[in-house]
Amino acid sequence: TNIVFFEVVATGMQADEVCAALAREGVQMGAFGPTTIRAVTHLDVSREDVFSAVACLSRVLRRQA
Repeated sequence: TNIVFFEVVATGMQADEVCAALAREGVQMGAFGPTTIRAVTHLDVSREDVFSAVACLSRVLRRQA
């Protein structure tokens, strides 16, 4: 299992907003405070899955810019 925490404060968005937008795209991450997001992988998550999730996160954040 791998856990990554990251901040979205610079985007002007709240973590729960980002997580909701990601969920609509099929990517599950969790708000861990107002501007902190927690992403977790495990052995069934491939490298390609991680790249796909990062691309989705990038799209979500760009839409808000």
